[in-house]
Amino acid sequence: MDFDEILPDLGEYGTYQKLVLWFLLLPGTMPCGFHAYNQLFMAFTPEHWCRVPDLDDKELSSEVIKNLSIPYDDVSGEYSSCQRYDYNFSQYMSSSRYLDGGGILGPPPDAKVIPCDNGWHYDLPEYSTSVVSDWDLVCDSSFYPTLALVLLGASGLVGNYIFGYIQDGCGRRPAFFIYLLIESAFGIATAFAPTFHWWLVCRVGVGFTVPAIMSTPMVLAIELVGPGKRTYTTVIMNVAYSFTLILLSGVAYLVRDWAQLSLATTIPFLAFFFFWCVLPESPRWLLANGRLEEAEKIMRKMARVNRKQLPENYMANLRGSEMMVLPLIIMGILLNLGGIFSLMLPETLHQHLPQTLEEGEEFGKHWTMSDYCACCPKQPSSMNGTARKMSTTDSVLQDRLSDGAPEESFPVSNLLKSQDQERAIEDTLGGGRTVEDVSNPGTRGSDDGRQQHHRVSFDESSLASVGSINRRRKAGSPTYTQSPSPEQDEEEHKLIPTSRKVTVV
Repeated sequence: MDFDEILPDLGEYGTYQKLVLWFLLLPGTMPCGFHAYNQLFMAFTPEHWCRVPDLDDKELSSEVIKNLSIPYDDVSGEYSSCQRYDYNFSQYMSSSRYLDGGGILGPPPDAKVIPCDNGWHYDLPEYSTSVVSDWDLVCDSSFYPTLALVLLGASGLVGNYIFGYIQDGCGRRPAFFIYLLIESAFGIATAFAPTFHWWLVCRVGVGFTVPAIMSTPMVLAIELVGPGKRTYTTVIMNVAYSFTLILLSGVAYLVRDWAQLSLATTIPFLAFFFFWCVLPESPRWLLANGRLEEAEKIMRKMARVNRKQLPENYMANLRGSEMMVLPLIIMGILLNLGGIFSLMLPETLHQHLPQTLEEGEEFGKHWTMSDYCACCPKQPSSMNGTARKMSTTDSVLQDRLSDGAPEESFPVSNLLKSQDQERAIEDTLGGGRTVEDVSNPGTRGSDDGRQQHHRVSFDESSLASVGSINRRRKAGSPTYTQSPSPEQDEEEHKLIPTSRKVTVV
């Protein structure tokens, strides 16, 4: 059932779609934009330098403290953020050697440089805080803010994969509110995280829903409009997302504390739960899942708001299309039955193909279920009961022997009817045969495409080899035994006339 064929009767982009798009779905992109980038403002790294307790109780400006305790890099033109001087600051300052007519001379020349060991001072704007300054995520711990961003993005990939199944299984409408609930819970918990590790756990929980909560409104918007308006709808949704990022910058400027910023970018979206009463489910998804009664209510509402008229029996035709499922079910059953019966084929059971009608009738006649389930039988012919696997030549020879005819009087052409014996003849006959073209006298040399006959001549030794191969062949097996003993070979040669040449046409 193609919903695109129904949309013209309901209105492809009417008043109903416009109201849902502009007042429900476009605002639905805001939680994704806020929670995807508010972490950048919560975990920004301010300017910092090593804290020296001996200088904290001195009434000195930050510039004097830096010059006395922090190494200065002439190349970058900045004070070090992770190192300080190590000397007796009180004794040095009491000697007044650090001042020269009111000017700042700096530390003593022989001062050692060590890493920061008493924390840091941070140059934060007024009323501003950061998780970096609260938990000293600088210098050796400076990778933690970056790690938090990486985990936020990685959890988004996993969440988008998992919540995609929720969206397809539960529907677009319930999935959106599930994402919103998870995102709001972890967003509020972020503001009350006591340590960085708990803060990181909360950010990972938020990250699970960041891409999914954006994709659901976009998918719902695309499924509600006709094909001609889908590009326009996609562009509008992305413009709304970009506007959300601009709005976030204004919120971050007004709210400088990272905990308050987390609440400010989460609590307002709790109002979106009131959308439950007005946000529709996707009629396309309802029809695809066979929920025709619910789809009918939404489609009739769409038609009414878009000022379209639907006949009373409009859904009867749609319900009739449900019978299209029956052929698919039948086809699936037949495919499975075909796969089961393929297990009974000779090739699947590692058996040789029957060569005659009698062998075909006897094939598998006396088998049991365990024979059909045997993937690699040790003796392929033992499963056939009384039906011995024979080649065409073996069958002909057996029939002629039952009539009392001598073996050497059998037509040699019977020996060429089996592909296995043809290969045996080609392998064992070296130069012992000659082939002559025998054509009708009237057609010799003509190119009219008529069939030509070939005369194959075998000498005495060749026939002896063929007869020996034929008698040494195992019943029901394409392989041949090893060369016989000299006594067996001599006995077999006695069956061949001493002087005879047979020609096969």
